[in-house]
Amino acid sequence: MLNLYSNQRSSTPNGDMAKRLQKAQAKTTYERYTDPTGEFSNRELDVSFWYFRHKLLIRRITIFSLLVINAILWGTSLWAWGDYAFNGYEKDVVLFEQAALFPYYTVYQVHVSA
Repeated sequence: MLNLYSNQRSSTPNGDMAKRLQKAQAKTTYERYTDPTGEFSNRELDVSFWYFRHKLLIRRITIFSLLVINAILWGTSLWAWGDYAFNGYEKDVVLFEQAALFPYYTVYQVHVSA
């Protein structure tokens, strides 16, 4: 029966038709492509094919790298806050006590002025 939705005939192709089908299905290469406008070189075409083939891998590497950087920054931040919580707060209390005991020089200013 004739299939109206397919380009192939329902009968089995003969030898000549089989060769044409194999040739049409053969993988075509882009290395022989020449740009008629001269704006797009074969090197740029190679790079763009490489980019599209590896786009998902590049995205995964980028996300993983950002996660590692984020973990490092959060780790150092938590380390600094922990250090302040256990050591820095006590040092701040001592510093405020020393500031409260600081001598008041306005009284001595009269004696040492010209």
